[in-house]
Amino acid sequence: SGVNMTLRGTRSINGDNSPLFIIDGMEGSYDELNPNDIASIEVLKDASSTAVYGAAGANGVIIITTKTPKKDKFSIDLDAYYGWNVISSFPEVNRGEDYINFRREAQRTVGAWNSPADDGNLFPSYMQKYIDNNQWVDWFDLASQTGITNSYNLSTSYSNDRVTSYFSLGYYNLEGLLKGDELERYSARAKIDFKANEMVKYGLNLYAMYSENDKRYSRIWNRILCMPPLGTPYDEDGNLVDYPLGDGNMNPLADMGEDQYVNNVKTLSVAPQIYVELTPLKGLSFKSLLGGYFRNMKESKYTGTKSYQGLESGLVQATIPNTFTYNYKWQNILTYNFKIKEDHDFT
Repeated sequence: SGVNMTLRGTRSINGDNSPLFIIDGMEGSYDELNPNDIASIEVLKDASSTAVYGAAGANGVIIITTKTPKKDKFSIDLDAYYGWNVISSFPEVNRGEDYINFRREAQRTVGAWNSPADDGNLFPSYMQKYIDNNQWVDWFDLASQTGITNSYNLSTSYSNDRVTSYFSLGYYNLEGLLKGDELERYSARAKIDFKANEMVKYGLNLYAMYSENDKRYSRIWNRILCMPPLGTPYDEDGNLVDYPLGDGNMNPLADMGEDQYVNNVKTLSVAPQIYVELTPLKGLSFKSLLGGYFRNMKESKYTGTKSYQGLESGLVQATIPNTFTYNYKWQNILTYNFKIKEDHDFT
């Protein structure tokens, strides 16, 4: 999911309260930025944000600067990370005698149970069959997994009196806590600055990202909470059983079948920038920056006949929306810095 944050409080009930992200001088998206490329972050949340960026900065501005190499230095860096995530605690699942006694006590408090002779009112025949066969099910355990995170970033940088360059390649993979949830992302950045002479500088900053995200239906947890811890989740061939209890309770894992539920999002983003900076006089500079942002997102969704929706309503759906977004901005900044005596600086 995308980044959701506020800097100046909630200013609108229905509108967007997110701050403006400025990446290397141009408006950008933090969602698609490789964190390993970040050199510094500056937050503007007072009048300065609107003074510089106008109405676009009304919710605050976050200025992100990506890495540049140190002068007269060549380096190659490799950053690798491996980690895992686990759910700290599941709701306690009662099974066996604990579940039976829990149901009995719940009904006893409303006068519906007095002795085991009343069990027939609590456990219909289709449930009693599984109780007698000791077929208890931990639905949370069947739906969840240990989340695995892999992150690798390779970068190289070089600088001398005329040229500075920074290149990076990134890979990120996250397997979620819900089986079938997975995000895979590839990123690349090329940042090159040239100094023609004391008056002229120019450069290129190019970023590209490709990601693929497989999502599971998040409400599966709610379905599991409502499901008795009994039944036959899978048949002898390992296929999901539509109605594990043999009654009207649908299998809460129905959407976990790869051929029955698909929610796949593929995103390709490219953000090129070029600039030229002139310094004709001491303290006087002019910078012209032209940047663009191009994004293609393809979202494939499918619910089959044996998905939860298919079992519930008989509705089978397949949609493949494909959106293309692009924008560009030409930014020109004239800056003059001067000092009066030693104590007063003006810009």
